[in-house]
Amino acid sequence: LVSFLADGARRTIAQAAIQYCLESPNVVSVLPNVYDEEQLVEFAEGADVAPLTAGEFAKVAEMYPGNFGVERLHEPVLKSS
Repeated sequence: LVSFLADGARRTIAQAAIQYCLESPNVVSVLPNVYDEEQLVEFAEGADVAPLTAGEFAKVAEMYPGNFGVERLHEPVLKSS
């Protein structure tokens, strides 16, 4: 469903996900799980790939409320403080 973020953009889905997270003014860093050297290189190279376009951000924002078309096993529980 989100392959449009990598198709022809010379970036991986993981790199696009990191860029998406960092676009928020409330996020100053992203710490992805790194399982091997190949992933470490992929994530580090994310700083040098094409940034997400306004259209890509808009499309992700449209998909987010619907959980990207994936059925939820249960509704999220929000804890009040």
